[in-house]
Amino acid sequence: TFIEAHARTLLGEEGPMAGSIEGREDVFGLTMDYVTRSPWYVIGGVGLGPNLAFGTFEGKQGQEVRQPHDDYLEVFARTGLIGFTLFIWMLLACLVPIARKARSGTGLEENLCAWILAAATVYLGVAGAQPLLSFPYGSVPLFFLLGLGVAVALPPRSRNEVRALAGPPRYSPERLNS
Repeated sequence: TFIEAHARTLLGEEGPMAGSIEGREDVFGLTMDYVTRSPWYVIGGVGLGPNLAFGTFEGKQGQEVRQPHDDYLEVFARTGLIGFTLFIWMLLACLVPIARKARSGTGLEENLCAWILAAATVYLGVAGAQPLLSFPYGSVPLFFLLGLGVAVALPPRSRNEVRALAGPPRYSPERLNS
């Protein structure tokens, strides 16, 4: 069947998209070789300019594909260990409170966090094989969900601290009447 044929390619057999897997392995090696040329590249990345697909991929309209189809590899290559560490820290800073809230009970907020965690896990899994986070159709929904999850997962005390830092509303009825 269709699914079995695709699944067998994950084990190294020939089939639909088998060349894509081999191509990704080649690009991974080329990208890592490029980044490890210099300790500065490893620490700070190569920047946004270089073509990290090295001419290996071509789009359906014949355009050059410049991404390695692995968002984690791209973040590491373009921003180095510094940027990659900050990126992973940012993701974990969102995912950990969402996961804690999801595991803390069975109420509405806990269930919402569980669904957000499931959706984010799918997005982040796909990002390892597609350039999902490089485009708004992938990054905007993911970070919207993560932001929503963090807002729900924060304890009320933290929400009040955030409000206190923001100050009073600009257009509250009390301020308009004074």
